[in-house]
Amino acid sequence: MLATIGAAGYLYLSRGSTSGGSTTDFVQVDQRFVADAEAIPVAAQQVHRFAELHVFDQAATYATAAMSQELGHLQAIASGASGSQKAIADQAVTSAQQALDAAGRYHRAVAFTYRLIDSDNAAHDLSSAIASLKQQINAWRHS
Repeated sequence: MLATIGAAGYLYLSRGSTSGGSTTDFVQVDQRFVADAEAIPVAAQQVHRFAELHVFDQAATYATAAMSQELGHLQAIASGASGSQKAIADQAVTSAQQALDAAGRYHRAVAFTYRLIDSDNAAHDLSSAIASLKQQINAWRHS
């Protein structure tokens, strides 16, 4: 448990801020967002006993906070982009907002309400948003 919290703290503190709308900035921010989003269901899979829900709750809280931060970076990149990159960045912002919403619903369903149908629906929405974000990364690289 302490290792998980320590690793989460290290990752949070080691994140650099991004500015501007360069190709590398967008791709890096988008990839970090995707990694944080994918970490939430992985953390849930580590819960085997009720007592382990607290660790999941902390990991999911950290991941959604990091996702919120990255969403802000994506919004800044989108506001500074133009042409086809603007359209790609705007779609990435929309997908990131959908992923953040789904991650929050998944977190609540697993850690607080214990409703498996809600967690399954949220996990499906999260997976769809992640797939869209990955498509935006590829589109940005080829724009």
